[in-house]
Amino acid sequence: MADRITAPPRETIVLRDLLERWARETPDAPCAVFDDAAGARTTTWSWAEMLAQVQQTAAALQRLEAATQAAWATGQPEDALANATPYLQAFGHVVLAWLWLDVALAAQGESDFARGKQAAQRYFFTYELPKIGAWLAVAASREPVARDMQDAWF
Repeated sequence: MADRITAPPRETIVLRDLLERWARETPDAPCAVFDDAAGARTTTWSWAEMLAQVQQTAAALQRLEAATQAAWATGQPEDALANATPYLQAFGHVVLAWLWLDVALAAQGESDFARGKQAAQRYFFTYELPKIGAWLAVAASREPVARDMQDAWF
């Protein structure tokens, strides 16, 4: 079997992009943003928590991609767009997850402001991002309920 080059896991790409952007925008920041090898915390976020949220974001993006392909599987715009509202709700939440990861890198420290941003991020990843599953399931299955509604039925 020929040697194959495999792409790095999606969460690796997402995290690398965020860290590189943060390093460019914050050149005077300490190198150890997360837990260091000795266990000393330089922020209220741990590496494990941030990585878990990166993985959640990467999984959400994969679900979005799969739902997009499933919605367009028939090649018929009427089928794919019948559930545009829940699809766009899910799409927006995936974008917001990415933005909250970016906020986490910017909101370092122990100030009330930073802690508020960190708590809001935890809330989003705990309560909001999981909602995309229901929205994408409807879009991926090309559920016809909304499309089949008739004006006369009202």
